[in-house]
Amino acid sequence: APDILFEIIEKCKNDLICLRDVARPRFGIKTGANEFFYLSGAKVQKHKLEKEYLQPVIFSLKEVQGYLLKPEKLSHFAIVTDASKSDLKDTFLLKYINSGEKKGFNNRPTCAQRGKENWYILAKDWKYAPLIFPSKIGERMPVFLNDGVFEDKKLYGIIPNEGIDTSLLAAILNSTLTRFFIEFSCRQLTGAQAIADVDVIVVKKLLIPDIRSIDKNLRVRLKETFSRLAKSPAESVFVELFPTLNDADFARVKPDRLELDKIVIQDILGLSEAEHLEIYKAVVDLVRSRLDKAKSVGKKGKSADASLESALRSSFSEDYLYD
Repeated sequence: APDILFEIIEKCKNDLICLRDVARPRFGIKTGANEFFYLSGAKVQKHKLEKEYLQPVIFSLKEVQGYLLKPEKLSHFAIVTDASKSDLKDTFLLKYINSGEKKGFNNRPTCAQRGKENWYILAKDWKYAPLIFPSKIGERMPVFLNDGVFEDKKLYGIIPNEGIDTSLLAAILNSTLTRFFIEFSCRQLTGAQAIADVDVIVVKKLLIPDIRSIDKNLRVRLKETFSRLAKSPAESVFVELFPTLNDADFARVKPDRLELDKIVIQDILGLSEAEHLEIYKAVVDLVRSRLDKAKSVGKKGKSADASLESALRSSFSEDYLYD
C-alpha cells in the first residue's frame, strides 16, 4: 500500500469515524426467486398486476448513469406487499401468486423460510433507503441519492441516523476519499470486468470525515457542489480523474469532482494539495492495476488488502473498530 494511506489515517484519525457511527447499512432484497418477484414493464402488463403491489427496484450500477436514483429511470419492478391472500381476493396479483405456487416458487429455500402463507412477502416493514451503496465496483462507484426505489441484494441500502443530513452524507460518500478507502478494503474478483467485491462489513467500517462536526459554511459548500456534480453522469475514474499516473494533474480532473474533493480532503481534513493528488494517483493506480491483472489472476479471488486493516489497528482502538 502507498505511504499516503498510513499518513492520512495517522494525521486524520481524530477527524475520521466509521460510517456505521452515523448510518445503518442494510442488505438489499433477497427474493429467492428473481424470475417470479422481479418483472419488466411488459410482464406487469401481461399479468395485469395492480400498481399498488409493485415497487421499482435497482439491480446494479449499470442501470443508472448519474448519482440520482429515480423510479422513472428503472425498467423493473418488485412485488412488494404484506397483504394476506384473503386481502388479495379478486386481484390479479393473487392469480399470479397462485400460478407461482403451481410452478414451485414457494418451495424454494429462501421463499419457504418466510412461511407457507407468507412466502411471497418481501421487504416487510421496509422503507426506502435514502442512499444506495454498491456491493461491487469497477471503474465507476456512484453512491446513489435515492428517491423511492428498493435495492436488490447486489446493493446495500444506507439509512442515516436521526439528525444526519442525507445530502451531506451523499456528498461525503461520493468523494474520491471514500473510493480511496474502499479500494484498500474490497476483495478483487476475477473475470473480464475486473470488478471488486465490497462486503457489508467493509461498508460499516468505512472511514469518513465526521460529518457531525463539519463547519456550517463547509456543509453548505459541500452540498451545493454535490448538487452540481449530481446533475452530471457518474463516469469512469479514468474520466473523472485522469487515465494514467503520467497524466496526474488537477487540470485533468472533472471540475465539480475536483471542487467536491477539495472541500473534503483539504478544507475538512486539512490535507495538502500534494496529499490530495497522491490520493488520486493511488485510486487510479489501484483500479488500473485491477484491470491489467484481471486476465492473469485465474479463477481464485484475491483477498482484501490487509494494509488498511493494519493501519486502522495502529490508529484506532480495537473496541472502536470491531464492536
